[in-house]
Amino acid sequence: MTAGRHLLALAPILGLALSLCACRTDAPVASPGAVSDARVAVLAPVSSPPPQLDDGLRRDVRALQSPDFVERSRAAERLVQTGVAALPALGAAGPQPVLVHGEARVSTTRPVIQSILQAAEPVRVEAELVSPYAVVRRGAAEELGRRGRWAPIPELIVRLDDPDPGVRAAAAASLRRLTNNFFGYSAQANRRARSAAAGRWRTWWTQEGRVEQPQRDLDTTAALR
Repeated sequence: MTAGRHLLALAPILGLALSLCACRTDAPVASPGAVSDARVAVLAPVSSPPPQLDDGLRRDVRALQSPDFVERSRAAERLVQTGVAALPALGAAGPQPVLVHGEARVSTTRPVIQSILQAAEPVRVEAELVSPYAVVRRGAAEELGRRGRWAPIPELIVRLDDPDPGVRAAAAASLRRLTNNFFGYSAQANRRARSAAAGRWRTWWTQEGRVEQPQRDLDTTAALR
């Protein structure tokens, strides 16, 4: 198959990911009160990174920054086809930002992470909320908000205490998208303000949300059939 035909075959899978413009790396800037966030990790635990990353996957992740369109297209295809097994290598690389048109800094890894998580089973997406890599936790929080199910809400509330501001913002956005509630939470606020707002989320879940969750999820499942 010629290179041109190969790219046409990839287009349905990689259209958004290979544009390199889908994911801005602009994350909320932590406020001065965020200096205590190292302690927040106790409240929002994450798993340990794997002892060793696959060399082939790491090469493909680096190739996402290649100036050659064909090379980065094929690398992205291999990573997406690998599925969740590629997430540690993508996560270890971080957002891997590049400049586009000399202006916006965009991520080369987040679009591929999004494509992988979109195809993953719900239980696996939820598991990635405790990934050791912030870029993967952020992608998982965003994906759970798109799926519409309320079952992961307690885990998303935990991510409101995440040490990474981008993860906190993604969790807050997904909670608001799922429930249409806000409770005054801001990912950029100081730790005390964030903890107070997260407490309001926990109270709501205990008193109301968990009661509504089974029917909400049944309705979401029925709507998808």
